[in-house]
Amino acid sequence: MKNIEEYKNEIKKRIALSIIFCLVAMITVMFVNFYLKPLFPSKQNVTDYIVGFFTGFELVTVGLLGYYIKIYSNEKLLKKHLLKENDEREILIRMKSGVNIIPLMSMIIVIASFVVAYISYEAFVTMMVISFVQILCSWVLKIYWQKKI
Repeated sequence: MKNIEEYKNEIKKRIALSIIFCLVAMITVMFVNFYLKPLFPSKQNVTDYIVGFFTGFELVTVGLLGYYIKIYSNEKLLKKHLLKENDEREILIRMKSGVNIIPLMSMIIVIASFVVAYISYEAFVTMMVISFVQILCSWVLKIYWQKKI
């Protein structure tokens, strides 16, 4: 189990990573608005969806950033969060439900669907549905394993 200082450094890394994700999302929104919209005027709905997705992603990242800053600044919350993250039962539940890897796989599918969207709208919608179903199944499995274990 990690000590409190190691965990504090890990939270610091998560804060930096959240800032990087936020900046990447903001740059993507600007790129889509100022470059792709004029380049593909017939695909206006796709570019609007991409802008909406990355704006939502940015808002979620800002919320997560605030959560990590709150944990980092409060010693009591830091200890509580450290214990929860290193709880063997929670680790087993996350492992069995795929909560650690499925969001990453879904994000890869979503990014690939944005590229495919300019070629085939049907493939774009299919890939988006697949990624959301993956995440939904992961949540259902997590709830199942929380009740079972």
